[in-house]
Amino acid sequence: MVWRERKLVDGSETGTLSRQRAVGAPLKSDGGFPVSVNAIKSKQDFASVIDCGKPILIEFWAPWCGPSRTISPIFEKHASDPKNVGIEFYRVDIDEQEQIAQEVGIRGMPVFMLFKDGDKKAEVIGADPGKLEALVIRARPLR
Repeated sequence: MVWRERKLVDGSETGTLSRQRAVGAPLKSDGGFPVSVNAIKSKQDFASVIDCGKPILIEFWAPWCGPSRTISPIFEKHASDPKNVGIEFYRVDIDEQEQIAQEVGIRGMPVFMLFKDGDKKAEVIGADPGKLEALVIRARPLR
């Protein structure tokens, strides 16, 4: 955390705490666990990831989508939660990976999908933290 001070129009000062990280540095959750949300960069990567035998949670998002940007930190927090060890977290930028988005039938954003052994087990459409948490909890017994 970095403390930043700024002067207001009336000359008084105020300070705010902000998170800063170097580009490429791993994000950290509040608990200090590294966030491990990996980007899927190709259709081949997608096929091998969902068929790896572990429970896989994938966030389908786009950088221009406000709801995607809003819920992404919550997805990252779940990824770094020790209760979720054994679940792998990934994200797919649908603008960069249109073929994957078409294959899985993305109809809105953000979309969160749970896969196990190549099969889609569940899906959540929209930036609903409660539904996302329920999806993560559903993935735990699949480990």
